[in-house]
Amino acid sequence: MVLAVWSAAATALAQQKTPPGKEPPGTEAEAAPQFVRLTRNKAREVTGLQTSIVRYTSPKHPGVVVDLVGAVHLGEKDYYGQLNRRFANDYDAVLYELVAPKDAVPKPGQGSGNPVGLLQRGMTRLLQLEFQLDAIDYTRKNFVHADLTPAEFLKAMEDRNESFWTIVLRMMKASMKQQLEGKKEQISEWDVLRALLAKDRSRQLKRLMAGQLVDMETQLEAIEGPNGSTLISARNEKALQVLQEQIKRGKRRLAIFYGAGHMVDFDRRLTRKLGFRRGKTEWLTAWRIADEAP
Repeated sequence: MVLAVWSAAATALAQQKTPPGKEPPGTEAEAAPQFVRLTRNKAREVTGLQTSIVRYTSPKHPGVVVDLVGAVHLGEKDYYGQLNRRFANDYDAVLYELVAPKDAVPKPGQGSGNPVGLLQRGMTRLLQLEFQLDAIDYTRKNFVHADLTPAEFLKAMEDRNESFWTIVLRMMKASMKQQLEGKKEQISEWDVLRALLAKDRSRQLKRLMAGQLVDMETQLEAIEGPNGSTLISARNEKALQVLQEQIKRGKRRLAIFYGAGHMVDFDRRLTRKLGFRRGKTEWLTAWRIADEAP
């Protein structure tokens, strides 16, 4: 079964054509800023993982500022502390992601019960990091749910003729493409075993996983089909509907707080469809892995 899926991915990759609206390399599509990156020291060792806050303004909406606040779901306590302070002081509305009933508010320690949630919580202990849903204060009055409900998510998948395996196949294609182009750093079982047995286990595991996390954010953007995907496009469309509703209600300082993998699509929609202009970029350190020296 796995070999069949892998073979199908290879065939699809070989036959891949540029989808409508997706420009080839060398065009404006590459102008989108980074939303997640690694920092390195002079020896090229990974020292940290950072996410960006990118600002947008629009002549159609004088005085309105929209910040794309890219996030990783596991991070340092100080990283989420900085975000909490900004959300409390800098914004009239913070639009957040969560596939859940309308106006659902995550509570610290609340378990989702699904395998992904359990895995994420397990990784927080292993990497000595905080879990986003525990560390961010979603109870603030300026927080606004801006995502699909479970029923809307399933309907969007049906409308796009998508399934779990469709998304898996696209991600495999993206991973294979990165490997063929030499853009994906390979990690062996021995690398993982050495990290697990190291005295500074959490730091070594962070170093291994940081690059994979950046690759994952790239792959999320790559899973978009000709009609977009439910995982990215459909949810982003909903978030921007909420954004426009909030602007009509008089909100002037707004943040879209979503996973970094959503941000290239948000950038494209804001600049090309809604007439916003990209401004300054600021970086926050989500993981501190080592000092800059040597």
